[in-house]
Amino acid sequence: MFEELFGISKQVLFPHRWETSLITSKTAAKPLVGNQSADYILSLLSNPVEHEDLLIIKNGTYCQRDAYTSGGRCIKENIRELITQEGCAVYLRWLEKYDSNFTTLANRLNAELSPFTFSFCLFYAPTASTLFDEHFDAHDAFIIQLEGSKKWQLWPAIVADVEAVSSPHFYTPMVRAHVAEHAPSYEITLQAGDVMYLPRCTIHRALPTDEHSSHLNVWMTPRPLHKFIWGDVK
Repeated sequence: MFEELFGISKQVLFPHRWETSLITSKTAAKPLVGNQSADYILSLLSNPVEHEDLLIIKNGTYCQRDAYTSGGRCIKENIRELITQEGCAVYLRWLEKYDSNFTTLANRLNAELSPFTFSFCLFYAPTASTLFDEHFDAHDAFIIQLEGSKKWQLWPAIVADVEAVSSPHFYTPMVRAHVAEHAPSYEITLQAGDVMYLPRCTIHRALPTDEHSSHLNVWMTPRPLHKFIWGDVK
């Protein structure tokens, strides 16, 4: 499943490239969310969505939740209007909690790549808009471009590792200062079907092109690694 989804051989990624090298490839998986990401997102919102799993973003600013939720439930028509009329972007985390297909996919990857665990996040932008400023994450990531295109700028890590998922926030001033003083080490534009592996702690910034865009951010999170031994990968 791993190699079909990400188009990357485990023999290539582990142990020589893991945590050290950017890799790009093509996915061989069939369409993962259909042809219209906005419709797919709306289809998942019939049930309550947990706090902060769904974020609506306009011009880099989070919309107030009361603009699109009521009593813990999402108001689909409000969200549709924010997307179509206001040009807002949508960030839906933990797809495996809301879509049984992604639950199955995550379970298969967890079993295949134990002790890693996998989670799926969907980004959708109807217009050329930026979701987040430059930052880095505490987990490895596979970016799968679904629709449109997205330009990525990358800088080397300024820390070797972090202790918790929230730790990167403490480095925000350092990241901004580093980006202000250094040009990107690498730039790439992903088209539909492209995959990019980002080692954790890699500084990155996603920029819009002149079209709408959607991509999956697949988190690959290691459990505590003090007893981790990578066996005979196949």
